[in-house]
Amino acid sequence: MILRIPFDSLTLRCVSFELKQLLEGGQIQDIRQPSQMETVLGIRSHGGSYLLLLSADPERARVHLTNLRPPNAPTPPSFCMALRKYMEGRRILNIRQAGFDRIFEIQAGGTEEGDYVTLTAELMGKHSNLILINSAGKVIDSARRVTHRINRVREILPGIAYQPPPVQPDRLDPFQEGSFDKAVCWLTDSCEATGKELEESLAQSFAGFSPFLSREIAARTDEAGGGEAGLREAWREIIQAARQNLFQPTLVYDGEKTPAGAYPYPVFQYGAVDQEPVGSVNAALDLASGKQGELARLKEVSADLARRIEKALKRHEMILHSALRSLEEGSKAEQYRQLGDLIIANIWNIRPGDTETLVADYFEADMPERVIPLDPQLSAHENAEHWFNRYRKAQAGIEHETVRLKSSENAIMLLKSAKTAMASRNGEELLHLKEELQANGLLNKLTSESDSKGSQKEQDFAGHKIRRFHTPEGFEVLAGETATANDFLTTRIAAPNDIWLHVRAGASSHVIIRTHGKPERVPRSVLEAAARICARYSKQKHAALVPVDYTLKRYVRKPRGSAAGAVDYRNESSLELDMMKD
Repeated sequence: MILRIPFDSLTLRCVSFELKQLLEGGQIQDIRQPSQMETVLGIRSHGGSYLLLLSADPERARVHLTNLRPPNAPTPPSFCMALRKYMEGRRILNIRQAGFDRIFEIQAGGTEEGDYVTLTAELMGKHSNLILINSAGKVIDSARRVTHRINRVREILPGIAYQPPPVQPDRLDPFQEGSFDKAVCWLTDSCEATGKELEESLAQSFAGFSPFLSREIAARTDEAGGGEAGLREAWREIIQAARQNLFQPTLVYDGEKTPAGAYPYPVFQYGAVDQEPVGSVNAALDLASGKQGELARLKEVSADLARRIEKALKRHEMILHSALRSLEEGSKAEQYRQLGDLIIANIWNIRPGDTETLVADYFEADMPERVIPLDPQLSAHENAEHWFNRYRKAQAGIEHETVRLKSSENAIMLLKSAKTAMASRNGEELLHLKEELQANGLLNKLTSESDSKGSQKEQDFAGHKIRRFHTPEGFEVLAGETATANDFLTTRIAAPNDIWLHVRAGASSHVIIRTHGKPERVPRSVLEAAARICARYSKQKHAALVPVDYTLKRYVRKPRGSAAGAVDYRNESSLELDMMKD
C-alpha cells in the first residue's frame, strides 16, 4: 500500500504554532531561492539559527524548518531580489495561518511603525504561489506571476492589490465555538450510514477540511464505536485538541522504515502501519520531505533514463534500417557499372530524347537482349555517367554501412539489456547505468530541459519556442525553433559576451551558449555540442559535413526592416561538423 500524507490545513496549523514559538521576534538574515517555486529564509531567533523552507511546488507545496541550506543561484531571480530588498535584516512581527486554510503568512517589520511586508505562501496544489505584499495590501512581486490570460478573476502582478483566494461558501469554521453542534444533526445521520458518507459530509460542512482529515475523523469515529458518541470522541481527539494547540506530531513510515510523511496526530485510517511520535512536526516534515524528494528525484531519473533509452533505441533502429537499405544498394554496384558500360558500348545507337535503348548484354554468356532506361533530358554520355556515379556511391558506401550496421546492432543489444536491467536497479545504480551508457556513446550527453517534466516552460521566453539544454560541463545552451524565436533569442535574450552560432550560408536555428561574461572559459567540447544542435536544427542536417559559424553576440546585428531571424555577423570562426558521427 502506498501511503500518502498530505500537507493539509491541519498540518499547517501545527507548523504555524511551532514556528510562532520559535521565530517571532527573530531577524531574517539570509534569503535564497534555490528554484522558481521555493524560498529559504535564514533566521536568527532566541539564540538559535533556523532555515525556513517555503515551497509552492505544485506536487509538494509545504512550509517547515529544514536542515538543508541550498546553494545560492548564480543569478538571483527577480522574486529573490525583491525578498532581499524588502525582508532581509527585518524582524518577524507575526506568523499565522489565514483562517483554517492552506495559507501561511509571515510578517516582517521595519524600523518605523506601520512599515511592514507580508510573505504569503498559498499552498494549493497547482495554484500554489509565494507572494510578497506591502503594508498597503499591494503585490510587490510573486514567485509565479498570474496574468489576466491565466486567471481573469484574480491577477497576481506587481502593483496590483492582493486578493486572497475565494473562501468556500456556506461552510462552518471548525474552530469556532459551537460549530460542531450546528452540524451534528446531519453528521450523525451520515455516520450511522457508511464511513464514505461521513467523509463527504465533513468535507462539505467545514471549511479547510481536506479529504485526508475527513477520512481520519471517519476512521476514528468507527474506532470509537460509531454514531454520535463516536463522532464526538473523534472530534475531541483532533479538532478540540488542535483548538488548544495540543498536538501529537507523528512520523508515518511506508514499509522498510521509509518515511512517508508527517501529521499532527497518529493516523488511524491506514490501520497498523509503522508510526513514531516525534517532538516536532517541522522536524518530521523535513525528514519525510527529504526522503520523498529523494524518491521523486529517483523516479524522475528513472523515467528520464527510460525515455532516453527508448529514444536511443528508435534512433539506432533507424540507423540499422538505413544501413541495410544502403547495403542492399551496394549489392547492386556491379549491376550499375555494367549498365554504364553497356550504354558506352552502344552510344552510337542512342539518339537525343530516347527514353530507353535495346542492347546485347555481353556480360552474360548467351548475350541476351536487355532494355536500359534512359533520361531523355540527358545525353548518352550523361546517362552513362549517371550509372557510373551510382556505382561509385554504392561501392564506397559498403564498407561504411557495414560498420554502421554492426555498430547499431551492438547498440540495440546493449540498450535492450540496459532497459531490462533498470527493473532491478535503484538509487545510485541507475545513475551509474546512465553514466555507463553515456560513456559508451549510447546516450547523448546533452539533454533538453524542455523534454523533461518540470522543465522550464515556454512562457519563460514570452511564449517563443526556444529550447534549453545543459551540457555535462555545466553550461546552458539555448536554441530557437522558429524565425521569430530566433529573433527573440538573439535580440532580447542573448548577452553581448554570449557565444552565438549559426550554420554557414544556410537556414538554421540561432543558438546561444550562456557564458556569464566569460566566453574564454567555454571549452571546445561545449562549442562542438552547441554546433551540433545548430546543425541538427538546420536544412543541412542530413549532409555529411555541416559548417557552423560562431562569434560573440556583440558582433551580430539585425538590419533594420529585415525579415524575422535575418542577421549580419562578423569576426566569426567556423567548425566543420562530421554529421556521420551522430
